[in-house]
Amino acid sequence: MMSDQYIKLLEGIVKISKLEIFWNTCKMPPLWYFGLIQLAHVITVNYATINPACECIVYQSLGGTEGRFNSPNFPQFYSKGIECILFTFIGDVGELVEIKLTDFDMMYPDVNKTCQDYLRLFLKLNRPEINENMQHNYELCGSMSTLQQKTFYSKDRSLIMEFHTTRPIGQQLTFFKGFRGFFRFLDARQFVSDGVKQSGTMCSWDFSTSKLSGKFFSPLYPQNYPSHSKCQYTFYGQPHEGTVYIQFQNLQIYDEGVDSCSKSSDRIAIYDGMNSSQPLIKYLCGIKNQEEVKSTTPYLYIEFLSDGRNQRQGFAANYTFQHKSHSNLPSYSNPGKSCLSLSDLHTVVHI
Repeated sequence: MMSDQYIKLLEGIVKISKLEIFWNTCKMPPLWYFGLIQLAHVITVNYATINPACECIVYQSLGGTEGRFNSPNFPQFYSKGIECILFTFIGDVGELVEIKLTDFDMMYPDVNKTCQDYLRLFLKLNRPEINENMQHNYELCGSMSTLQQKTFYSKDRSLIMEFHTTRPIGQQLTFFKGFRGFFRFLDARQFVSDGVKQSGTMCSWDFSTSKLSGKFFSPLYPQNYPSHSKCQYTFYGQPHEGTVYIQFQNLQIYDEGVDSCSKSSDRIAIYDGMNSSQPLIKYLCGIKNQEEVKSTTPYLYIEFLSDGRNQRQGFAANYTFQHKSHSNLPSYSNPGKSCLSLSDLHTVVHI
């Protein structure tokens, strides 16, 4: 166990009422980290790492916990020779992890487009541990302006970021500030579609008036949708009695800079009926919020397609089966380009 003097030092810096500290195979986080915390419950934990020299910092959810994180010395320059710092986020059962980078300033990739200093993200973990054989999902370096994506989500309850800098040659400090961001633990149930999944499919759903309103999502949402997706969402209203109203709350579909969403390999196609042989209402792609669509019949069919390149977050949408007498929304017009082509604390922390 640690000395009373060291515990007293930590209590003075972190301002906590109770402190539990345990030894493990990871090194104790350095004092630069404790200076960041306003309120914390501090532990180290015995999880496998890619390197025995890794410093392990663990953020444990206490039910919807949120807070902030940053690289050593931020906003001052970070040091060279940081072998490995693992930022590990562990949610409760049924939670996902959201990471949002608000500042990012690291060494740019070399002429071979290889990151010498990097922040690696491991998003698809079944357990809060990694080893040297595991493949990261993203490797980030450069600046905020060069990042194609700034918000990331875990597939399950755990997410790990690995921070590494090159060994010093000459001066110990770099001329880069590192990174800063926020984290949240989210209830995974809010991202479950309300329909009935079609047997044997990855992402095709049926929706009926047994539930008059609800939500549906692109596959893996809020993570990026997978490559080569082909998903169908079919809405079955009561014959002769109503229409289907759809509101896309969030739409992020890679559109390749095309002048029409009909030409985009990643797109949403919406049809006024039960299948794609019915009249087309519109195509959707790009980045857009609050896009609304209404059928003229009790049925609506939506198809989502993606190719093998440049996945984005996808979409989150609400649906409502409406009686015709209660529906005043305008009917659809001729299909066209219906997308934008945009380029893309109460803190409780466990260490």
